[in-house]
Parts: sequence; structure tokens; C-alpha cells
Amino acid sequence: MDGVPVKDLPPRPGTPLLTYEQIWDNYKYFLDRVVPVAEAAGVRLAVHPNDPPAVISRGNPQVLASVADWKRLIDTYDSPANGLTVHAGVTPEVGHDAVEFLRYVGAKDRVNHIHYRNVTVDKPRERYAEVFPDNGETDMFAFMRELVRQGYDRGVLAEHPRALDFDRENGSIGGQYAGVGGGGHGGELYDTGYARAMLQAALIMERGRRPVLDDAEALVNRFYAAGAVKLADRARMRASLEAADRLAEQSEAAIDRFADVAEGVDDAEARASLTSMAAYLKAQLPT
Repeated sequence: MDGVPVKDLPPRPGTPLLTYEQIWDNYKYFLDRVVPVAEAAGVRLAVHPNDPPAVISRGNPQVLASVADWKRLIDTYDSPANGLTVHAGVTPEVGHDAVEFLRYVGAKDRVNHIHYRNVTVDKPRERYAEVFPDNGETDMFAFMRELVRQGYDRGVLAEHPRALDFDRENGSIGGQYAGVGGGGHGGELYDTGYARAMLQAALIMERGRRPVLDDAEALVNRFYAAGAVKLADRARMRASLEAADRLAEQSEAAIDRFADVAEGVDDAEARASLTSMAAYLKAQLPT
């Protein structure tokens, strides 16, 4: 949060100073004993990354202050019960793309909770500001859409509401965020409504577009299996389909690339079918 002094704070009296690896050893000791119990109980643990993501806090290294740390955490104990609160806001705070990291964690089945907020960043880790969800570094629609693609069905918290005039006028601003531009109940409703709108839009895009792209990929694979499409062309067309599905604004160019490859296929039947499919994909694009 912009304006909150956290850098170079002195150690608290009586708190031991440990090395980075000593803290990791302690963390591993904890995970080795707690994660099996969570597995047996059907519980998925979700650790929140350091926020603010200072590398050193009050003299002690922080073991969850970078993307490398978060990856190390989920590799330390290999279990879906040992997961993360994947954070749309903290991830850009450390200078990393939130959607890309969500995709990485989702591939490992470790997305156990979601915090859904946005930030602008002037200097990673040191100078950033929490903002309304549609104003920051993270593409919040792409983030929500990736959750839908993964079939994520756990909690999404639209947190840290910004202050609204409604809350100022009604005296409802309070709590730990009041001094840093935080909001009240109106802000919470705004963020929750925004998250719900992004979810509905993502569901529409996935349900409406994914089956069509799946059909296109199946057609490519069928002609490849029959020897009518070369391996390299198959790879290029599949890559284009994947790109077309990530973000709506990328779809037209990606489908054009698919069509270019299809038009160069030697086999006449495959060429005709694939170019026809490209035209159909183009017709399905949102207007």
C-alpha cells in the first residue's frame, strides 16, 4: 500500500534473527507435519504471499516475497493440500504477470484460494498503490477467465475496497485500510459486483468459444493422423488456437495465423476443410 513505511524497520525486541535458509528449514518442518493431516482431512491449505513483499522485514529475510519463493513452497511438499492464495494484486507488486503465474500454479493444481484486487506499480516491491480493480496492472478479466478455464471452484475474495464518496458521506469508512484510501461497505459491494461481472463474462466466453476451438483442434489432429498435415503445421495451428482462446483481443490475429497455415497445406481435402474451419472460427468472434 502506497505511503505505508515498511522498509528498514528495526527488529522487534526479543525476536531472533535467522537466515533465509533457517526460516525455510522451519517452514519445511511445519509442512512435513501439517500437510499430511490436511490431506487426511480433505483440507487444502492456502498460504498468503508476503504483502508488502519486502525481502527483509524487521531484520529477518522473508521466505514468501518473490515468485521464486512461491514456486519453492509448492515444490517443498508435493501435494494439492500445500497450495497458495494466488493474488492478482501482490503478483504485480513483485514485478510479475498475475495471469501467467495463475496459469503456472493451476497446472500444478495448487490454486487453493484467490485474492482479487489490482494495483499500479511504479517500482516493484517498493512503490505501488492499490486501485480500483479496473485501473491496475492485472488484466482482471483474463485472470478470471483463467480461473474458469481451470475449473476453479473455491473461494474468491474481492478484497481491499477503495474509498467511495458514498462511504465517506455515510461515515462507513473504517478498519485497517481507512488511512490508505480504503473503503467501506459501498466499496466492498463495488468490488464484489465487479468480480461477479467478470465471472459472468468469463463463463460466457468459455462456454461459447471453447467448444468451437476444440472442434478446430480435433480437425487438425484428424488430418495429422491421416498424414495430410505435417507435424510443424499441426504445431503452428494448435499454437494459434491456444492463443485465440487466451484473450478476446488476440483472437482475430491468431485465427488469421491459423488460416495462413491451413492455406499452405498440400493435401487438397485437408486444405479445404481447414480453411473453411478458419472462416467459421472468424465468424464466431465477438463483434
